[in-house]
Amino acid sequence: TSTPVANYAFSATGLDSRSLRDLLDQKLKDRFAQINGVASADVVGGDRREIEVQINKDRLMAYGIGINDVQQAIMASSLNVPAGKLLSGPQEYSVRVLGEFANVDQIRNMLLRVSDPKNPQSKAKTVRLSDVAKVDDTAAERTSFARLNGSDSISLSLTKSHDGNAVEIVDAGDKLAKQLEGD
Repeated sequence: TSTPVANYAFSATGLDSRSLRDLLDQKLKDRFAQINGVASADVVGGDRREIEVQINKDRLMAYGIGINDVQQAIMASSLNVPAGKLLSGPQEYSVRVLGEFANVDQIRNMLLRVSDPKNPQSKAKTVRLSDVAKVDDTAAERTSFARLNGSDSISLSLTKSHDGNAVEIVDAGDKLAKQLEGD
């Protein structure tokens, strides 16, 4: 891996950590990545959105649903769900489906179609995810932190491509950062 040639720290009054992280991930990261000679722009710190699905084992068993059925239904649904996790007691299952959705209620109301394993020819039952699980829109557990003048911030690192010019990348990055300060 290459060493970053530039690091920028971001903070904003009026935006919480999750909103600022979303802004960097969804808009600003791409602007920095388009600088000539940049191989990658990586965001570190801040709160990342995560959808947490806490499975109720008793309800799953009552409906005859397995944890894998829930995980497959979420991944196969027409919704695009951001990275999250299924919690079933002490066990945690990752769900990685990229994208966005209109609101967390769409996930709660997602229908699971369940066949009876004892009678595969029978008609499948329909169960809402919220009938077997608690769904929360939360922040992912932080694995990295960024600080600016002792306060929580979010950093963006620029790594140059093999043929990139570090000086030109830093100059262009500084120019873009100054433009953003005015926004």
